[in-house]
Amino acid sequence: VSMVKREGRSDIYSAGEHYDEFIEMESSIGKTMDYKNPKSTYVRAKDIEGVNMGEADVRDGNFWKGNKGSGRSQEIIFASKVPEVRKQLDMGKTLDEIADDPALKGTVESYYRNESIKVRKYKDFYVFADSGRHRTIAGQAMNVEIPVEIIGEIK
Repeated sequence: VSMVKREGRSDIYSAGEHYDEFIEMESSIGKTMDYKNPKSTYVRAKDIEGVNMGEADVRDGNFWKGNKGSGRSQEIIFASKVPEVRKQLDMGKTLDEIADDPALKGTVESYYRNESIKVRKYKDFYVFADSGRHRTIAGQAMNVEIPVEIIGEIK
């Protein structure tokens, strides 16, 4: 995952595949419209932009330390197993049944029972809105689709 420090700003962003468009969008931001009924779906983590962290988080390595006890390597493992959990859900298994498998329990807890990753749609990518910075960056590193809640769009 590529980390980018914005000129003249103290925050650092994970750069997905639409970072330049994200920067362009920020400078000419239009109207944000939130949905009455957010949509739950899967999106490619690399199509999510605007996941930010403080400079100290990156410099001191604190970003992963403050993540509810799991570190970077554990989050990467959880992200790598999202496709398997999704496949089992598509086959009709429940989250409880999937979580009975110790190899998938962490992924179920992190991506499916934790607060949803919230994004807004902008053109052909998504802008991070709330909750799940660690999960999103881990998903970007593994180049997987992750479950999100699309809470609105940016025009």
